[in-house]
Amino acid sequence: MLNKKNAASAALLTLAMSVMSASAQAAGVNYASASISDFSYQLIDLNPIDGIAASLTFTAFSSTSKSDHWYHGGGEVNTLSGFGSTKAEGIGGASNTTVTQFGVASESRSTAVPLEFEFNMSYSSTSYIQRFTLSANTLVIFSGTANHFTGYVPELYSSSGATTKLIGREIGARWPHIPGFSSSLITKEAGPENMVLLGSMQSFGATMFGEVEMSASTVTRRITPVPEPETYAMLLAGLGLVAGALRRKRRGAR
Repeated sequence: MLNKKNAASAALLTLAMSVMSASAQAAGVNYASASISDFSYQLIDLNPIDGIAASLTFTAFSSTSKSDHWYHGGGEVNTLSGFGSTKAEGIGGASNTTVTQFGVASESRSTAVPLEFEFNMSYSSTSYIQRFTLSANTLVIFSGTANHFTGYVPELYSSSGATTKLIGREIGARWPHIPGFSSSLITKEAGPENMVLLGSMQSFGATMFGEVEMSASTVTRRITPVPEPETYAMLLAGLGLVAGALRRKRRGAR
């Protein structure tokens, strides 16, 4: 039979433990999506009297779509080269990617998982590379619209992020450089976000061979919950009351 003090101690300890359990077991879905659309370009003839008409000709293309999911050190991975879609699913979430001509899209979701899985992350990455030939003495301005939406559930102790890039470079160049460009939108806050991506490349006295890459990627991850300071304080207070009650019980038994 518990006396009033022991009952109060047990109740306080139970409350502290239930707060921690509720925080760790919260459910929800963390979501992020990224895409690039409305791709277009504009040509400017830098030397109208050279007799060369400003032109841009698209040639070969390549595309990749990758969707990964990691949980507790492992996961499912699916890849795709060419137009189309791919997805990956696992205990902690799902990822989807799609590649179409002049457009890419990516999304990922993460959900609550059992406590024995300390870490999980869903990741999607999609890219489309289009090669082109640009006439001499011509400036080309590329543009596209980045469309993002990220959301997270605070009780899930999760975070989300999205990245979209529009990149231009000469053929053979690993990274954009003059003449080249890189324009990107990175979102980490929850909610929608849109931005026009711009970039320009210029040929000089000779034909230029280049490529423009459009890519979108998303990532959502679950962060191991950390109890609030108030939870720790409540738990310690409960433990202190229980310890005090045990000491008084031992003294009374002597």
